Amino acid sequence: MKALMPVLFAVLLTLPSFAQESGGELATIKERVAAVMRRKKDTPVLIWGDRGVPYGEVVTVMVALQEAGAPSVGLVTENPQ
Repeated sequence: MKALMPVLFAVLLTLPSFAQESGGELATIKERVAAVMRRKKDTPVLIWGDRGVPYGEVVTVMVALQEAGAPSVGLVTENPQ
């Protein structure tokens, strides 16, 4: 069986705050992830948050991904250097 490529989202410090925006970015994310999930329900979904992004912003995106149909959302972690 061929492994599915994960969907990876990066939450970067340079992006506008999702909590302060009207939700347009989250709506776009949800639409795109929902489309992927409809085609391939088992696609892994991962999120990586830039070190400077507030944790609440990462959680907001994680919730949006789950609302879009991702059964689980994994966090990409790196060892601090």
